[in-house]
Amino acid sequence: MKLNLRLALLLQVCLIIALPAQEIQDWKQLLQRDNANFFEICADAERIFEQKKSQPETAGTTDEPADEGSAYNQFNRWKWFWESRVNPDGTFPDIRPLATMRKFTGKRAGVQNRSAAQDCGWQMISQTTCTGGYSGMGRTTSIAFHPTDPNIYYVGGQSGGVWKTTDGGATYMPVSEGLPYNSASNLVVDYNNPEILYLANGDYAGSIYFTGIYKSYDGGQNWEPTGLSWSLTQNITVYQMAQSPVNPAVLIVAASNGLWRTEDGGDTWTLARPGNYSDLEFHTGNGNIVYAAYYASGTTSNIYKSTDGGITWNQLSNFGLPGNRIRIAVTPANPEVLAAMCITGGTSKFFYSSDGGQTFENRADCPENDVLILSPTNPNQVYCGAVNVHQSADQGATWVKASHWHGGTPDPVVHADQRNVSWQPGTNRIFFCNDGGIWRYDEQADDWLELSNGLIITQFYRIAVAQTDELFMIGGTQDNGGRKRIAPGEWEATNGGDAMEVAIDHTNADIIYTTYINGQLYRSLDRWTNDTYYRISDNLPGQTPDHDLNGSWVAPYQLDPQNPNTIILGYADVYRSTNRGTAWTKISNNLTGNANAKLDALAIAPSDPNTIYTSNNAVLYKTTNLGANWSTHSAPNSANITSITVHPEKPEVLFITRGAFSAGNKVFRSDNGGASWTNISGSLPNVPTSSLYLDLAADGSYTLFAGNDLGVWYRKNTMSDWVGMNQNMPITVVSDLELQKSSRKLRAGTYGRGIWEYDLGHLPGRDFSICTDVNRATICLPTTFSTTISANAWESLTGPISLQVSGLPAGASATLSATDLSPDGTATLNIELPEGMPEGEFSMTILAVSNGDTATATLRLTLISNDFSSVKNLLPANGSAGVSRWPLLRWNGAADANSYDVELATSPAFEPATILNRTPA
Repeated sequence: MKLNLRLALLLQVCLIIALPAQEIQDWKQLLQRDNANFFEICADAERIFEQKKSQPETAGTTDEPADEGSAYNQFNRWKWFWESRVNPDGTFPDIRPLATMRKFTGKRAGVQNRSAAQDCGWQMISQTTCTGGYSGMGRTTSIAFHPTDPNIYYVGGQSGGVWKTTDGGATYMPVSEGLPYNSASNLVVDYNNPEILYLANGDYAGSIYFTGIYKSYDGGQNWEPTGLSWSLTQNITVYQMAQSPVNPAVLIVAASNGLWRTEDGGDTWTLARPGNYSDLEFHTGNGNIVYAAYYASGTTSNIYKSTDGGITWNQLSNFGLPGNRIRIAVTPANPEVLAAMCITGGTSKFFYSSDGGQTFENRADCPENDVLILSPTNPNQVYCGAVNVHQSADQGATWVKASHWHGGTPDPVVHADQRNVSWQPGTNRIFFCNDGGIWRYDEQADDWLELSNGLIITQFYRIAVAQTDELFMIGGTQDNGGRKRIAPGEWEATNGGDAMEVAIDHTNADIIYTTYINGQLYRSLDRWTNDTYYRISDNLPGQTPDHDLNGSWVAPYQLDPQNPNTIILGYADVYRSTNRGTAWTKISNNLTGNANAKLDALAIAPSDPNTIYTSNNAVLYKTTNLGANWSTHSAPNSANITSITVHPEKPEVLFITRGAFSAGNKVFRSDNGGASWTNISGSLPNVPTSSLYLDLAADGSYTLFAGNDLGVWYRKNTMSDWVGMNQNMPITVVSDLELQKSSRKLRAGTYGRGIWEYDLGHLPGRDFSICTDVNRATICLPTTFSTTISANAWESLTGPISLQVSGLPAGASATLSATDLSPDGTATLNIELPEGMPEGEFSMTILAVSNGDTATATLRLTLISNDFSSVKNLLPANGSAGVSRWPLLRWNGAADANSYDVELATSPAFEPATILNRTPA
């Protein structure tokens, strides 16, 4: 034993010594090695943190959120994301071809709640508004503004893509389909032609590698790679991108592999200067002057200056600070002012220059150091921030807090973790991108305004649905805590920070479970209504006050399908509780052989709770006697097992999904508890597959639903292959799938685009489904109605599609503009109801037939009133306005008009349902 200990210590010392000293500064530097390897990065990062004896770091003062924001946990988040997305040998894949797959996978429409196609395809049911605290929408990483219209700007999300607003942030629409992945760390709007956009595809704040610079000529509707393109294997990070203020064809990119410059709008690029550059700014008064922050790992970093538009460079500063990373800022209020924040040795030295960097004055240290900006209207005003925002009114000599990440203080509440900051041209407004969304600070009014509503960019790790309450569900998100759905369109918070795996008692929806990082497991008996909750993982045998006994970043656990009082939890070993986590029993012993080898997935056999499956990487572990004995099984292919699903009635039949980009290795089935496997991947696209749900029918047949990095696919046990079911869903990473059984609603949690719902009653046949632009029509006289029928083509439909209408109310007639449609075609349906038809609700059916397959859509008609006598008695004068007693109608006139609009109101607030144009009698 002593000999083994000495050998282990000697090996550890040798490995630490083998790591170059200059790389001990920041684990993120490991990502920028040539030919970086995932496994090598992880091993070296762990040694760095071990050498530093790192504990979770505070970000700012002692009352700030520390855990998920610490350097070690940033590494763990990065590791969790990439461990199922690298090649088997640890190299990073070239994902640029995914851009083409993203353009043409499935049939997609809009991404918001729509008035069209309400019963067909996916419906977005995620949180759409912010309610404060950790109830943000998701992490934003960049923002860029229209040069002249302050209502138009673009926002980039870490994994939610690019969003555009045309009304100053009141509403947003996504504009980034067709990228290798939906991440945008830098955005530039061409000031000469605002329809031209440039985007850096990646996220430097989240340690996501970049595929290069992309360009759009149509406001983001389509994107194409520029001449600056990289494979992930090149391990490049882009820190800043800027456009010359005098020549829009000139752009400069500051990246980990140099300063890159283009003179033709991105077609070709030249390396202007090699090295690692952490920031870049053009002089605001002279387009030939550019500043760049050179980052020399482990030695002194300084600012370099170009006076010929970025072609040649010379050192400007001489800070003399070892291992310093620099951020720089300029301002149009005084083009000669240049500010620099040098992050070194745990402090953030601040320097201020009034002469374009010829001399710098060292002022007070910045309180936090993730972002830096100068006021666009006052050169003496400086802002810095990370968890919070801080402000200086005297060129950095003194600092005061300008915002705080939670309530209970005098400071304005602004979501934690600032990722980027920019001022809007021609205004005194500064926009902060943070982990909750977008916040605007108006300097003149000294006022903060959140502008995140409608940014559907929430990153869900996992979701859970209640089986006794059709609406209620919960989810765990990155950076925005646990979320719970309490009503249609209404979401509230549970736990804060990062929230991971979640669960709901299937017999009592008041009992919910959620986790913080590394499996810190919480239980609430009242849906977290009164914040009554307990950290039940504190009760694990061997647990410490610091919660040193823990699991993977997203630690797996499950409630027993037969007895929800019983919980099975996976760390490096497996634990069992029979009383909702009040007490636990360890039911494995050194299962993975290494306390640092944490379990990734876990499943209890629904028909036999003594049978449990769990996994670490590609190794499957199984017990059939509640942990008394465990067997080990190797799954085909070396890719990580990302989920385990057990047949509801057959404990020996299980399915696993796989990560990585290994073609044809996505879903496997075993009929003997993992002893042997059948590959059922079929034609699933070659992207990581993260989740699987098995829906068992009463006759014993079943349907599998698979979620991957492109969307959702399904396969019945009678089918020979998978079929995409991605209508209306944006292309995104589907991280979890759950079924609300009574309503037959399949729900998908995505890592970047919120939560979506699919009515399985409208699951397409082998080929297609149809729908109308409304599901329920409210009608008043004149008793006519028109709607559009959409024929939604799927994988193999060639057409034609024949249409028929049946179930009309007595005396009603219907006219179709076309009775035969091509795939993806539309037809107009006009309905005329008979005069004197009684009030009430009526249903009619639209039948579509193609090549022997059928699909139906139901339209419900509600006749409010067929009596306009009250309106006739109150006929308004030409151009006037008024309100009738019954039916509840309002007419709005305009001066000198020869007609007026009659608006049907569904409530006294006059929410419009139908508008008719009437000519006064």
